[in-house]
Amino acid sequence: MGRLKEAAMTYEIACQLDPQNPAIYRSLARVLQVLGYGEEALENIDKAIELRPNDSQVYFDKAALLSQLGKFAESLRFYDKALLLNPNNPSSYNNKGVILLEMGKEIEALEEINKAITLNSNDPLYFINRGRCYYSLNKEPEALSDFNKASAILKLLENSNKAPKNIQKIFASIEIYTQEILRRQTEREQQAKELREAIQRKKEEKLRNLVKVSEKVLLKSLTRYYFQKLAEGLIMYPDISLKLFNEIEAMRKTAHGLVFEDNSGLLTAKTNPNSQAKVSMEGLEKENLVLYEYARTFFWSLLYYFTAYLGLTRKNH
Repeated sequence: MGRLKEAAMTYEIACQLDPQNPAIYRSLARVLQVLGYGEEALENIDKAIELRPNDSQVYFDKAALLSQLGKFAESLRFYDKALLLNPNNPSSYNNKGVILLEMGKEIEALEEINKAITLNSNDPLYFINRGRCYYSLNKEPEALSDFNKASAILKLLENSNKAPKNIQKIFASIEIYTQEILRRQTEREQQAKELREAIQRKKEEKLRNLVKVSEKVLLKSLTRYYFQKLAEGLIMYPDISLKLFNEIEAMRKTAHGLVFEDNSGLLTAKTNPNSQAKVSMEGLEKENLVLYEYARTFFWSLLYYFTAYLGLTRKNH
């Protein structure tokens, strides 16, 4: 810090000795900027602009200084002035993009940094800044690609005199972004998986509810059908009873792809392999099976007793 103060004093003396030299004012402004004297630095940059109003570099320096002071809108204005005088300076586009990114204008920032990369695709900082834009826009694959490109360029420069002085900090910054991107991707993949599973569970629940409703409607309909046939006098013809049961069984197969079997007096159900319907037994309510078993047992019992009644009637005659 002591040397910087000495340098500032030296430049001030030089300005007094050569007050028409804009380069001295620019150099003094840079030293004052590092020392933290932002307003004094701006005064010297303005003197340089007065002496050389057509020099894009003095506008660039003022824009950079204004950006450091947090005066982003003014900074953008002076970067635009610098670009009017030198539209082929990639640093101006890059710095504009960084400011726009800080202002939350990622799309505009991306456009400016793309211009910088078009002019110079060998600067790793441009790819890092574009990667930051993509990161803010939640475009993780593009961001990761740019960070990898920046790392590759830095590795080529690492052992050369062109390597940035803070190269290790830049590597560390890239690693932080990379790990955060990977964490985001893992988190989103998990969220997408959970969403797919939730949607699937919802579909299965709707299907089960549909099965339950249709099962109830079918059983009630079958019960009504059975009593209607009884009312028509079908009970007087025991030899037709098996045909009626087979008809009922066929209706259930068609509706749900289920086959009901009488094993040791217990009513069970299994999936009909010949049916196109796909129904889980988990979705069937117990009361539905009980209702069907009741109707079936009552049907056969009534047939048995009525047949016996008919037999007794014939004997008495």
